[in-house]
Amino acid sequence: MQEKDWLSLVVVHSDTWLLALAFYFGARFGFDKTHRNRLFSMINELPTIFEVVTSAAKKQVKEKSSVSNNSGSKSKSRSNLYDFISCI
Repeated sequence: MQEKDWLSLVVVHSDTWLLALAFYFGARFGFDKTHRNRLFSMINELPTIFEVVTSAAKKQVKEKSSVSNNSGSKSKSRSNLYDFISCI
């Protein structure tokens, strides 16, 4: 197996594990429907590890920036996620 293929496989499994962990803790701490939907939307705003490693995220960021000229949206998404986690 080539190194590139192996790395892609590892990051896909990492993405899956992180999503499972996030939703496990969401269920464990008794998030209601609105909090689970909010968590889901915040996770979807961020690129996956696979996208970052394969540099697909760079292409998406360029496409998004051409659609909306909001340069601080990525940092706002991360801060919203940290705020959400800290309120648990």
